[in-house]
Amino acid sequence: MNTQTRFGLGALAAVLLAGAAIQPAVAAEYWLRADEVGRAVNAASGTASVRMWQYRRCASTFANASCVPLNGGVLRVPAGDTQLIIHLQNFLRSGAPATPISLPFVAAYEGFAVPTSIMIPGLPSPTFQAGATAAGFCPAGASAPVSVSGSAPVSVSGRVRSFTSEVANNTTAALAVGTYCWTGLKPGTYLYQSGTHPALQVQMGLYGALVVDGSCGTGTRCAYLGVAYDREVVAVFSEIDPQVHAKVANRTYGSEIANNPMTSTIFYEPQYFFVEGEASDGANAPVAYGSKAVVTAGTANQRILLRMVNAGIEAHAPLLNGERFTLVAEDASPYTASAAYDQHPQYSTLLAAGKTLDAILTPSAAGTYVLLDRRRGLANTGASSGADASGMLVNLVVAP
Repeated sequence: MNTQTRFGLGALAAVLLAGAAIQPAVAAEYWLRADEVGRAVNAASGTASVRMWQYRRCASTFANASCVPLNGGVLRVPAGDTQLIIHLQNFLRSGAPATPISLPFVAAYEGFAVPTSIMIPGLPSPTFQAGATAAGFCPAGASAPVSVSGSAPVSVSGRVRSFTSEVANNTTAALAVGTYCWTGLKPGTYLYQSGTHPALQVQMGLYGALVVDGSCGTGTRCAYLGVAYDREVVAVFSEIDPQVHAKVANRTYGSEIANNPMTSTIFYEPQYFFVEGEASDGANAPVAYGSKAVVTAGTANQRILLRMVNAGIEAHAPLLNGERFTLVAEDASPYTASAAYDQHPQYSTLLAAGKTLDAILTPSAAGTYVLLDRRRGLANTGASSGADASGMLVNLVVAP
């Protein structure tokens, strides 16, 4: 699927003459849909079904057949691209015929269908335009809170509901789309997530990993200037409290009089745990994205870049059994040569909620190295493989 567009000076001049938008010379571009889906989770008692909200990657038409689940999937900005454009469609709907999802007991939504958005902590605020836009369209105006339905503001009763501009949940497809454009990109690993009611919407599954590739100027793959690598593994840590999802699915979330009421995620008891990601050598397409018990990481003596992202609400502590890694960056900010972490290999680290860490692993021998969370959630199931093998334990296989 073609998710990137590149534009020359001719296209730039044409758009500027039309006065419609600022057209980037080089941009990475994606079409994402926020959708409600069912997810089968391998649990100790058998397969559990959980209603999730997910960003799904689509073609530019947002045709249903073109939209594929991401489960927190990886978006990439190639080295040299100066802008990132994301067209987001709010398709948080359910039933037949599909109707916009409402959470009537959540005061922040003021009775309107659930709006949503997308934000990338660590990058400058994006520009935004509501409504459908053409490919390559980068809004020229500054980002600002916008109305969801024409009357409901982003700030509700003096309390902030969203950290960025929102996309309305409208049955008219063209009105249920918004375009975000980020400039001033810098290389690194980022978490992208919903900026609207994030305590709930991120837990529901609206998150993923963003990789902005660096350049060493020699054609070598680089995470940051001076940090070259041969292969990479993206590992997104997350967890699910099925009680939260059940309350959202039956639309009683926020009700104080419902059975076993749940009015916030403060009382949070996750039961299912995941490390989802992909492995890539930069030359070939990455393996299929998902939660796996086994990942082919590389070969002995290669420099393997571990991009670790925590999309959950709880902190986790990644531990590598049998080898050590060296941290090289956090929150897309590379360490300097004098940084203590940059000088000392280690086998474990702390990955706080919403944080990203980059580490270099150079295994001296072939073998299987276990990456796990030393805090909890090592397994939800006895299964050792499969498309949705669960638990925060991944076997990184290193070939001779």
